[in-house]
Amino acid sequence: MDNNFRSVADTSFVTLDNEFLAQNNPRQYNDILKFSNAKDCAAKNCIIFGGSEDCIDINRNCDGIHILNCRLSPYGKQGITIKGGVKNVTIEKVVFTTTPTNVEIELGNYSEQSDEPPTNIQLVNVERLDGGVVRVKCLNACPCTVNVVGCKNVKVYKPWWVKLGFFSLYCYLRKKNIIKQ
Repeated sequence: MDNNFRSVADTSFVTLDNEFLAQNNPRQYNDILKFSNAKDCAAKNCIIFGGSEDCIDINRNCDGIHILNCRLSPYGKQGITIKGGVKNVTIEKVVFTTTPTNVEIELGNYSEQSDEPPTNIQLVNVERLDGGVVRVKCLNACPCTVNVVGCKNVKVYKPWWVKLGFFSLYCYLRKKNIIKQ
């Protein structure tokens, strides 16, 4: 079970505005901000540091999530993960100030809550502070569901091992408890 610094779960119409979400030990939490089964919620003008997994995790059938004008400093695998049947997410004017170990944005990773892929993801003016490529990895998500607007340096891709079916096999084995995370 995830250990989250801040959770927005099973709710609607919640906006976090101008919040500083960080801890002395940025890796003590899996996710710094987690949206789970949230509808029409937002994080605006926030500074988010850390997470052994993600700065922001959006999961479990969220709908209408807006991340606006935030600065993210991931210390773990991803800056943002979107999975578990999530739809209608806008990530706008977000700056990644550090580089995560995996990718800036990951779509459709394994989720125990839903096999459905994320859909209708908007990236608007998303960038890295150092000018590097913002990497958007699509696992159980079609790259065509991502709409990129006004971004200077974004790469949306599906890894070769996903195209060959290895990710589907991994999800099946996780679901059957043959392998653990």
